[in-house]
Amino acid sequence: MATDDKIVRIICGSFIKSRDFNGISASGLAHALSIGWTELQLRIAALIRGRKIDAAFASHSGNPHVKRLADLPTEVQIKMLVVEPVAGICLYPGLVAHPSLHAFCRCHPHCG
Repeated sequence: MATDDKIVRIICGSFIKSRDFNGISASGLAHALSIGWTELQLRIAALIRGRKIDAAFASHSGNPHVKRLADLPTEVQIKMLVVEPVAGICLYPGLVAHPSLHAFCRCHPHCG
């Protein structure tokens, strides 16, 4: 079973490796973890509440792989996990992201 830390590490790792700082699709994360979407939804909701990750939605931004709008409020993100098709959800590191992301950003010229 994947721990919350592993889920956050995968999301951060995908974000860093994308070179364009893209989100990982929720369906791609479910596949990588060999876990069903229903089970993963609950875990993602808890991580969003803890500000460890954020979600972007195709119905809100058009292309959730590119984060060009401010994050939706936490509770709105959690509600949208239920109504948005899984194919339209991408996940990003949140405010309380994994330490490896902070270390990367300290030495990467494209991080604020």
